[in-house]
Amino acid sequence: MNRTISIIIPTFNEAGEIGTTLAELRSLGGKTEIIVADGGSDDDTATIARKLGAVVVESPRGRGDQMHAAALVSSGEILWFV
Repeated sequence: MNRTISIIIPTFNEAGEIGTTLAELRSLGGKTEIIVADGGSDDDTATIARKLGAVVVESPRGRGDQMHAAALVSSGEILWFV
């Protein structure tokens, strides 16, 4: 059985790291969607994530709120919170 995995990444001001993180996760292969739940970053985190093909969800800051917001828009059968 080959299930789709939604990889959910809560972020806040991670512009310097998000590109590397997304590249590493994409290298895993398989049926995945990557969702970045941005908690109001004032850097380019969301812009970079979008350019690299991630779904970006804007949410209130706070890990729980961010994970919840991303889970609501996910389409995977399995949710993987990073």
